[in-house]
Amino acid sequence: MKSIKKVFLGFSLIALTAIFIIFSIISSEKNHLNIFKKTRLGKSQAELEKLWGKPNKELKYKTGEKTIFYYTVLNEFVFNIDKKTNVKFKYKDNF
Repeated sequence: MKSIKKVFLGFSLIALTAIFIIFSIISSEKNHLNIFKKTRLGKSQAELEKLWGKPNKELKYKTGEKTIFYYTVLNEFVFNIDKKTNVKFKYKDNF
């Protein structure tokens, strides 16, 4: 009987951990989606980095424009920055 209780306790802990991880991912993604919706075109790159933090990837072009990438577990957020360092385009893609 004691071994059955230990197995049941182990499965219970694994299930609770899985539920916690899934809930954390969902709440994090909702938070990033809300930030994405609030990010307006025309914001400066400095304001964008205050909202989002340091970008995960940054591509620079010869024209002086940039594309900035932010990755989460389920989504990719992309912002194009013009020569004046203003956001001119934003895009969200699901993995």
